[in-house]
Amino acid sequence: MLEEIGVPYELTVMTRDERKSAEHISRHPLGRVPVIELDDGRLLFESAAICIQLADLHPEAGLIPPVGSPERGLVYQWSLPEASASTPSETSPGLSSPACLPARVRGARGTNNSA
Repeated sequence: MLEEIGVPYELTVMTRDERKSAEHISRHPLGRVPVIELDDGRLLFESAAICIQLADLHPEAGLIPPVGSPERGLVYQWSLPEASASTPSETSPGLSSPACLPARVRGARGTNNSA
């Protein structure tokens, strides 16, 4: 994405052990990559957040539709499932209350349900 934007950057390749270091944990509390340091020194992690932020900071690159447009909604639709991939599913303990489930699945039975 940085190539598309056309801004200079420095790439740092890390080993698994380096990702567990205190220095890296200070950049990303879960010790994951990617992490990006912005021009003002702020750190940002998680791929979708990085991509959306970079696109917003460089609108001249034309990589993201305007805020509020229907097309921008599609960006969120296809970017944010990554964030929910690590959250508990609807069948996890603690989320069994019908109030925690989307309305369309309350009381629904799957085709493989023998009950």
